[in-house]
This record gives sequence, C-alpha cells and structure tokens, in this order.
Amino acid sequence: RVPLCSSRPHVSPQKPRPAPKSPEPGLTGRAELVSCPTEIYVGNLPRLERCGVGVNRDLAAELRALFETACGAIDDVSVSTRGHAFIRFATASAATAALDGRGWCLRDGQALHVEARGESHVHALRRRLDGQALPKPQSAGGAAYWVLPPAVGGGLVAAPAESEGSKKALKSTLAAHSLAFLDGRGAAAEARAPAASAESGASKKALKISLAARNPAPLDGRGAAAEARSLVPSARAAAAPATVEPGGAAGVAAAAEPHATAKTEPASPPAGEPAAASAVAAPAAELAAAEVDSDAVRNVAVIAHVDHGKTTLADCLLAACGELSAEKAGRACALDKGLEAERGITIDASAVTLRSAQHALRFTLIDCPGHAEFGSEVTASLRLSDGALCVVDVQEGVRTQTEATLRQALAEGVRPLLVLNKLDRLLPGARAVDGGAGGARRALDEAALEGLYVQMERVIEQVNDVICQAQPSPEHAPLVSLAGGTVLFGSGYQGWLGSLAAVARLYAARAGAADADATEAKVLRLMTAGSAAQRARSVCRLALRPIAELHALAAEGEVCALDAKLKQVLGSGLPPALLQRAAAGAQLDAKELRRAALGRLLPAAEALLHGMRTHLPEPATSQAARAAALCASTAPAGTTVQASTTATSTATSTAATVPPAAAATAPDAPAASEGVARARAEACIRACDPGGPLIAYVSKMVAVGGGSKAHAALARVLSGTVRAGTEVFVRDEPSNPASAAPAARRARVTRVLAYGASGARTLACARAGDVCALVGLEGALLRAGTVADVPHMPPLAPLRFEVAVVERRAVSMPSGGVWARKLAEALPHLAKSDPLVHVGFDADTREHVIGGCGELHLEVCVARLRELLGAAAEKLCVRPASIAHREGVRTASAPPGGRLAKSANKLNRFWFVASPLDAKLVRALEAGEMPSARADGARARWLCDAHGWARRDAARVLALAPDGGGPANVLVDATVGVQGMELVKDLLGVAFEQLCAGGPLAGQRVRGVRIDVVDALVHPVAASRRANQVVPAAVRGMSAAMLAAQPTVFEPLSSVALAAPLRAVGAAYEVLNRRRAADVAHAQRDGASGAEGTGTQPAAAADAMCDLFAHVPTTETAGLSEELRARMHSAARGLRIGFSHWQPLDDAEVDTAPTIARLRAAAGLDGAPPSADQLTDRL
Repeated sequence: RVPLCSSRPHVSPQKPRPAPKSPEPGLTGRAELVSCPTEIYVGNLPRLERCGVGVNRDLAAELRALFETACGAIDDVSVSTRGHAFIRFATASAATAALDGRGWCLRDGQALHVEARGESHVHALRRRLDGQALPKPQSAGGAAYWVLPPAVGGGLVAAPAESEGSKKALKSTLAAHSLAFLDGRGAAAEARAPAASAESGASKKALKISLAARNPAPLDGRGAAAEARSLVPSARAAAAPATVEPGGAAGVAAAAEPHATAKTEPASPPAGEPAAASAVAAPAAELAAAEVDSDAVRNVAVIAHVDHGKTTLADCLLAACGELSAEKAGRACALDKGLEAERGITIDASAVTLRSAQHALRFTLIDCPGHAEFGSEVTASLRLSDGALCVVDVQEGVRTQTEATLRQALAEGVRPLLVLNKLDRLLPGARAVDGGAGGARRALDEAALEGLYVQMERVIEQVNDVICQAQPSPEHAPLVSLAGGTVLFGSGYQGWLGSLAAVARLYAARAGAADADATEAKVLRLMTAGSAAQRARSVCRLALRPIAELHALAAEGEVCALDAKLKQVLGSGLPPALLQRAAAGAQLDAKELRRAALGRLLPAAEALLHGMRTHLPEPATSQAARAAALCASTAPAGTTVQASTTATSTATSTAATVPPAAAATAPDAPAASEGVARARAEACIRACDPGGPLIAYVSKMVAVGGGSKAHAALARVLSGTVRAGTEVFVRDEPSNPASAAPAARRARVTRVLAYGASGARTLACARAGDVCALVGLEGALLRAGTVADVPHMPPLAPLRFEVAVVERRAVSMPSGGVWARKLAEALPHLAKSDPLVHVGFDADTREHVIGGCGELHLEVCVARLRELLGAAAEKLCVRPASIAHREGVRTASAPPGGRLAKSANKLNRFWFVASPLDAKLVRALEAGEMPSARADGARARWLCDAHGWARRDAARVLALAPDGGGPANVLVDATVGVQGMELVKDLLGVAFEQLCAGGPLAGQRVRGVRIDVVDALVHPVAASRRANQVVPAAVRGMSAAMLAAQPTVFEPLSSVALAAPLRAVGAAYEVLNRRRAADVAHAQRDGASGAEGTGTQPAAAADAMCDLFAHVPTTETAGLSEELRARMHSAARGLRIGFSHWQPLDDAEVDTAPTIARLRAAAGLDGAPPSADQLTDRL
C-alpha cells in the first residue's frame, strides 16, 4: 500500500506566460538511481509468524553476530515475520564481502539466501515505502510524475501515463513504474526516463514540464531509454540542452521561472557501450561484487565417457568453494538432479559459477553427460567453454565417448587438461605378512607400481593420438604430458588428485624455505628429464610409492602407522576427530582412511584449481584463437526485426521495424557487405572487450527453477556487457543448416542469472568472457542463436552436433479441449529443454511426434513431458510413431479411353486416365522449382523445356495437388471439343485434392500421379452440375483410373551413416542386412587410425576408421541405434538417420498385402481395396 496525499499543482498550458526574448536552454538532469549499496537482503529464514518480539530479537542478534564477524560493522538489522531480513552495513565494502558467494548458515544448519538489496524488491520496497507520506501523482503531456521525499531517495520519477483523465489508471501506472525503478535495477522496460534530481520546487516544476514537453526526452546519456538514445546522436557523449520554444510547455516553465535551472552533471556511457543497450546503470555495490579481473576467469567443461567420474570431480570443486560439505564431496553427485539422481547418470549439462578466493579465480564449471545419446549437451557446453577437463578411467583407457567428446572439444577450439581418474583401482592393496603374526611386512610390489606407470603412459598416448588426428596441423596440437603438468592423476571419489609439479612442491615444503625452490626444481627434473626408463623409475619412486604406501596402510587399518607416515611426508597427520574415533575403538573403513590421508596429501580441488588457472586459457586468449571459426558461418544476415514483449518470461513476438535513425547512429551501422560485418564481429570477439558492442552466443535453454516452467538462455558473452534492461536483437539458428538464418527479433533482458549448486542467483551484469543465463529471451529464441545489441549482426557459426534424431515416438491425450490444450502447452516447453529433441506434428499421420537420439534419450524426454503435464500425465499415451507411406501407379491405366464416372443424376460424365509422372519432374515439383506465375505462360514453358511435355498439355494444367514440400501430382485437361469444361474445372480440382489426400489402395497420400480428363459431358444447367453431383463422381472416376494403372505403395527409405573401426564393420553389415538394407558400403578414411596407436607408430589395420553408408526402410529403423551399439560394442559413433527417398514396396521383394491391410486399418478403411471395375460406371 502506497499512501498518496497532498494536492496536484495547477498547470495551464492554454494561458502561457510571456516568453523572454532569448529563450532559456532546456533543463537536463543527471539520472540518479535510488539505491542502497550498503544493504543486503537475507532470505530463507525461519518464519516467525506470531512467535513474539523475543524470538525476533534473538534472530536479529544471531544475524548480526554472523555477518559482523565475517564482514564488518553493521548499522541496522531488521527481521520480518515472514522469513526475511535486511542488514545495513556501515560501509559498501562490508556489504560486498557479504555477497562474495560463500554459504551462510544459521546455527541449525539452515542455508541462507543472500542477495543485494533490491533483488527481492517486493520486501525491500514494502519496508522502505511503508509509512512514507508521498504526494499525489501528476500528469502533463502524456507523462506521469511522482516527487519522492528524501527518506525514500528523493528526486522525480517519470513514467508514461495511460490516461490523463483517469486518476485510477494514472496511480496504477505510476506505482508500477516507480516500484520497478526503486528495486535497484533501474527503470522498468516500459519507462522512458528515470529519476532526476531537482534542488528547488521551482526547478522541480520546470523540470517536470520540460520532460512532459519531450514526452519524455532523455535526461542525459545514461538516463535515456534505449529508443530515445538511438534517436538522439548526441546523447551518447552527453545530453545537449534542449531548446525551449516560446510557445511550448517548456517555454511556459522558462517564462515563469527564468532563473530556475536544475543542477546537472551530464555523464556519458562507458566507452564502447552499444547504442541499444539499457540505459539503466546497476548499483555500485552490485557492480563491485561482480567485477573480477579477466585473467582470473575460466570457463571449463568436464567431458568423459559414461561412469568415468566427472560428477565426483565436480563435487570436489563445489566443496572447495563452499557450495558443498567436504564430507559429501565425491559421493553426493550434487549436480545430478531429479532423473539424473534416479538413473545414476548425467543427463543435462549443469553449469555452475564458483569462486575460489585462495586462487583468485572465478570459473564456470559445466558438467557434461557421458552417454552417447546426450552428445548434444556436450556440443552445446563446449561452445561456452575455453578449456576442458578430459576425465579418463585409467584402467579402462580411452573409450568411444571419450574420443568423441575430445574431438568435439578440439573442433570448438577448447584446450584439454587430462585427468587420469580412479587410480586407486590399480594401486597395490594391503601388503602380505611373512610368517606369523609378528612377521615383518614385505615392501610394496615394484612391478605393480611400474605397471601402473606404464598404463598411465599408455592412456596419455591414446589421448595424444586422438588430439593429433583431430587437429589439421599436428605440430600445433595441444598435446598433454606428465612433464608438462597437463596431466593430473588420482581418485575423485577419494578426493585426491596430483601432478608431478604438486609432488615436487611437497618435497620442497619438507626441505624448508631456504632450499624450497632448488629442491622443487631438482625433484621435477628427476621425474621429467632423462631417458624413458629413468623417468619411469623416478616417477615410481618419488610420486607413486608414497601414495601407494598410504593406500596400503589404509587398507590394513593401521591408523597410527598411517598418521605417522602422513606426518613424515606432509608434516601434519590425520584429522583429530578421526584419531579420537580410532582411539575409542571404532572400526574405521579403509575408504574413509584413504580419503582422509590422501585427501590431505594431495587435495583434489587444489590440483584442479591450480591446473585450470595455469594450463587452461583465459577467455581473451581463447576467443582470439576461436574468433575466425565463430564468424565463419555463411548464412545470410537479415534485417527484419521482430519486436518481442518481454514483460513476462513467455513473451510473444510481433513484427516491427528498426528505426532508420537507430541503425544510423549505432556503433556498427549495417555494413556494405556481409563480409565487412563479419570482419567487424570477428574483431570484437577477438578483443573480448567488456566495453565493446554486445555480442553473445546462446547454446541452450535452461529452466529458471523455483517451480516455474520458464526458461533462461545459457549464453557466453563474447563482447560487451549485458545487464537487466538491456535491449538486444536475437538471431535464432535455422532448423536446417543449409537454409538462411531467421530474421532478427527484438527482446529485452529482464534478469541476468548465474547458477550455483543450490540454485540461481541474480547478477548485476555479465561481461565479455562470462557465462550467464539471460531471462527474457524465451519468446525470441527457440534453443540456440546469436544475441547482439544491433539488428544487423551476422549470425555466428551454428552448433554442429555429433548425434542426430534417430528414434521417434507418438504422444497423444484423450480427445477433448482441455487435454489437447495441456499437451499443446507442454510440448513447446519440452522443445526448449533439450538442444536436439524434435517436437512436431506429422500432418500425414495426424500425430504429435517426439524425436530423440536413442531409446534412452526418448525415455528422458517422455519423463520430462510427464513432469510438465503434472496431474494430467496419467492421460498421456506414448506409442511408436506411425510411418506414413505414399500411393502411386506404375503404368498408364487401361483402357486408353479412360474410366467412366457418372454423376448421381446421370447428367454429367467424365473419363479419366492415370499415369506416372517422371521421377525427375516429381523431385522438381516437391522442391518447389515450378514457376508460380500462370498468366505469362512461364509454367507451360518450364514443363515443355525442362521436362519434355507437349505444349498443349502443359498449357492446360487444371490443378497441382500439394504433397509435403510441394505439389507432386498433376491434373490435366486433355479433352478435345468438350463444352463446359471451364464451368467444372474448379470442382474437378477439389475432387483431385481429395483423391491425393487419401488414395484408393491404402488411404495414403498420392505421389507422382498424373490424371488426364480425356473426355467429358457437362450438363449446361448449373443446378445439375453442382458440387454434390460432380465431386463424388470425379473422385470415384480418378480412383478407378489409379486402380487400373498397377497401383502400388511407396515406403520411405532412410539413409544411415556412421563411423566405426574396420574390425566392427562386419557386425554393422549383419545388423543392417537383417533390416532389409540396400546399397550398403563402407570406405576407409585416408590416414585414419584408431585410438590404440601411438604418436610414432600407426595403429593396427583393424582399428582404421571407416565411414559406412546404407539405405534402410524407415519402418526398420526402430531400435537400430541400440542394436548397433550392442553388436559393435559401442564402437560406432556419429550415427545419423534421415529420410532419403521413396521406394515402391513391390521392389522390396516383400509381401505387400499385410502392409496394405495395416495401412487401410490405420486410415479407417474396411476390407480389401476395391477393384477398378467396381468403381467404373457403365456407359
């Protein structure tokens, strides 16, 4: 509730005061945000309700103690009964320290939600506005004004007024805009001007009227709305004072108050800020909290084969950054949610933004799926990343999906850092005992340690082979090695990882400060220099032996010996709590001891963070190398803009036009050629400048969370800065890579989010090099695309997926309006939830179809659809998708005189002949190559010149029946001397369309058929040749002509392509031949070799990679991906199945009767097909 009081001042534009001889310049004011940089909001507190003042004070005291100890002096703490609190610090730096991302918890362990004041604006505004005496709103010139008292922030708030005469509408409009303005994010998207300072009542009044005259004009370069800034070129540098015309409303104010001026402090936007960017600046505290040096930013994807330990490594990083308990690290799989936790695999790529204060590092970690069917998530994640942690199970080595994801990473220009995981599986276990119980223990098995080192080197060679094969120039390939520090080894589940450099630092720490550097260099030289045998012995003795000894002691349960050994190596022993439990007689598990000992010796998070900071590139370096590839798309750029209303997360788009002035004043005006525009975009991306034009790439849509079905766009900011309120232009990726990119759509970013393990948090802004989620683009973007602040930005290179849609399911709900509406609402949300899921409606089978990359992918998609449907999910029916067929003819119908059909009144007669069209003409018609113009004879000339038709037949085409992408059936008037054909040609066209929609043989659509009307008798009386007489007779006659021309059913054939080693090609041939495959062939790649080779020795011939091709009937492709994966032992990759062509079912050497019976039953036709004689009338 906002109390409104005081009276409205009278402004009479009808009777202006005399204007001075020399007009005063217009008034400008510095846009000042009403913000509180020293205050934070704390949520998720216990709801007090009516617990009393005492409990409230206790909670406030606990919050004060919690934050004051860690951050600094606190001025005030206020707690509401609904689980919210506001804490005001003495300094802005203290408030910034409270927002550094650490996890705050109460004494009972309840996690708090901490945000900058204003991010939960409803509670903040209610508290700040409660009890304030605010004046009534005023309006003039179509704008509303509200003068705020100093207690709330002071100044003037301007907003468009819906109606000057409606006081209620004015109040609601002004309240909505002012509340949105006060929340700390700036003016609402609809507002034209924010608050302006005014020193006196006189200048305040003049300022109000001056704004009204310009409806409202920009106050300065930072306070103007995006539309106004683009129309006023000088607004980018500083707001030029507006000239006050004597007769206008501003002239009235100038004449009334000739010396009244508002103190101005013009401010220009940051250097390089885009013209269409939001005019609203973020509060200083939020900006300071978001700033991190670019050299301390990393964007890292975690890629691996399924079950190689990606998510356990992510747990270690979450624990190190305070997002997860250290006791749960390696076992919690905190990034697996919902279906992922149920199935025990990663399904969606989870992007979390974390901070490590110890390493001064802010990084976005993207945990990618390892299953082959979710490869689209990997492709989308790698576009956002600069480096990749390639995790390999050291025992299993490089697997198929390891190689596939590593190739994708290298294709995207992402540098890998190898992590050899699950090393504990190959470490020697407990040492045996000689003799009796008191016998001496044997030393560790040296052969086992040497075997471990050999296996590590073998895996490294496999990875380097893949890198060399994937790189066009192997001499510049980013190879990995133990000596270079680009290989980490350990066990993510047990929480320990190390490198040779980390081991050298341990020896240096034992040597003391004086000899630390020399010792580290010496140990590192011993393990990396010399011959291969010398290096192997040094690594086994200096690195692997201490780890193996601790591992063996833990397996034997020797807590005291383990503690002593750890103190000898590290200087500190086991945790005191663990020693106390052992002293009390508790039975300690070997895994717990290993985790405690080795986790202290070589902490996994420390090795990962050090490796990411040292060996993975920063965003600026990475973009400089990837800019050319990102701007290499050849899709033409459009200039049509779609205006998107983004007041809600589900925006609707309508056509709009970009103002010419906006395009002219933009920093990157439309280039003379697309090549120039791409060169400019490449230069911006290469610079990675936060002050440059805004360019971002969205790779996928992610759920906003909080029970909402809305989606945010997960984006990589390549140039410029984006914040809430930024106006952007979005270029969606085309569904077909060969087609042109869709036109640009206008949208506005409503929020900028970053995700953590516990959920999303709002950011003040995201700069070049950051990965963030943008809310507000859902209505302008389907899945992926380019985001920029200018409409003519060429689209960036689209994603190239290694997987494709190969399986389909039909989904349906019971007939009825409510059920159909629920399904129609859920399917678009499902389409946004996955980068590659296909959601569509099959016009042939009248089914809603979901397509996926395999059986598992489809199961996940159906499960998501059930979640979206909620309680209505029990009505969902899922079944295999129907396969549409086509009907056609093989020869011309007999007799040559045609098949007769009479109308019901026996007064109209038609003779029809059916014949097949030439295959070349059918393809041309389906591709839409036929000219559309008929008046000038272009269509007839095209049929004659390109396809050899007789000129008379080409000029007398009555109708073209649509089929899929274009018309593929032709109706021709071949009559001679028949009167009245022009009177019934439209009715014959209707009958022809009905025939082509469902043929007489199996009720399927007709393809490649020419119907000639060879003779006719048309009654001259109109009442005798109406549609109810002509159309049924014509359909019956055309059907008889088709049945007399050797009718057949065409089945669709799909092209199958995959890559596999030569040793697995035989199994692929077996699977394909059982499914009636044709044209099966394979070709060995030039210079191909498998993953088993080394950098200097070629792989065996059996491991040479081959490309295999085949044509398989679409009805036989169900379950093909699963069978190929099982028979080829997951050796196949890059399976792609797509429609190829139609083939007559008679040529497939199968019995057509069962297929025709099944198709007729699906079409609702009973019994066997009729014969031609049954449909032909007697003369």
